[in-house]
Amino acid sequence: MSFLKNYNSIILDKLKTEIDWFLEKNCIHHFSYQRFYDDGRHLSIFNNTVWSEFYFESLNENSIAFIDNATGLDPTTLNLRLWPTTLSDNVVSALHHYNIWNGASLYQKCPDGLEAWEFAGTKEDTALSNFYLTKQHLLKQFIAYLKPRIEHLINPHDVAPVVSSNISSLKTYTPKQPIWIEMPEKLNCIGLHGPVTLSSQETKAVFELKKGRSAKQIADTLNLSPKTVEEYLSNIRRKLGVIKNTHILILLEGGTLDYR
Repeated sequence: MSFLKNYNSIILDKLKTEIDWFLEKNCIHHFSYQRFYDDGRHLSIFNNTVWSEFYFESLNENSIAFIDNATGLDPTTLNLRLWPTTLSDNVVSALHHYNIWNGASLYQKCPDGLEAWEFAGTKEDTALSNFYLTKQHLLKQFIAYLKPRIEHLINPHDVAPVVSSNISSLKTYTPKQPIWIEMPEKLNCIGLHGPVTLSSQETKAVFELKKGRSAKQIADTLNLSPKTVEEYLSNIRRKLGVIKNTHILILLEGGTLDYR
């Protein structure tokens, strides 16, 4: 693991040159790039020197909680997942110990495995979750900008990825039901006329809508009547200032609409 630790130290200045402006602008403190190969190897790059030293010297594990969070991915795009807050394993506990909280990962399937672009703050940076939700288009644009600029760093020819210490458990691991992202109790978002807070039930309805479910399917999932779900969706459209359910998703993905 020492060669990966040394590699991180060597490339840190180059990495920070490309990412610091974006992190500082959005109050993000932690960045990492991870590639999980299908054969069990992985490559990790961090901007946090203290964390990287601990990770490479003492941890060398894949997080079961994070792997579980990365199931059910759309292979055609980057997939946003908020970091687990209630689940725990050695990696999650260690992140918290080093005051790395309130994170999000954007996963992308690649021919030989899975890429993860990760952003996080401190325990006090609770507003970041809302930023990830409502501004994920900025994260995706940043990754599209960043990837070709650090291609030589994330695909080094002279550094071999390592095998994690718990790869045997991953080979036989069966993930739980995939989720889109971890759901907050109440969703804060930006409508056409300003900030909006959705109720807990409206938030649940939105997350089910994101999964492509109809009002009837949402009703079945939430154990509600279709009429009640229609009322929730109507309230959400009114709060956001839109007229279609598809517009709800456009706004929550960080997109814009041409009418007011």
